[in-house]
Amino acid sequence: MNTQNLCFPVVGMNAEPDRAYYLRQLMREVLDGSISNVEINIVPEPTNPFDCNAIAVWVSGVKIGYIGKDNQRYFDFSMRGSYTAQIIHWGITQNEQAVFIFIQPYF
Repeated sequence: MNTQNLCFPVVGMNAEPDRAYYLRQLMREVLDGSISNVEINIVPEPTNPFDCNAIAVWVSGVKIGYIGKDNQRYFDFSMRGSYTAQIIHWGITQNEQAVFIFIQPYF
């Protein structure tokens, strides 16, 4: 399997209203040209109280969500501490209640 072509949805973003609000603001700034470079970091979170295998996704220094459990197997942190990624697709649901984002890591 070619991991270089995989993209992943980020889950848990809407569990905390501040995360969704931050992403909506960030998307507006990207779309209006205020921000041109968005840094995405994917890091293990072994101290997560719900999942010791949790993998957090950070956008410009703010944790926005996680790689879903079904997709954790694609990441090997034994040889590296983190991954970087690019945004493939993102948006807001029609009623503006939820934000969604898909990322593609640099494997």
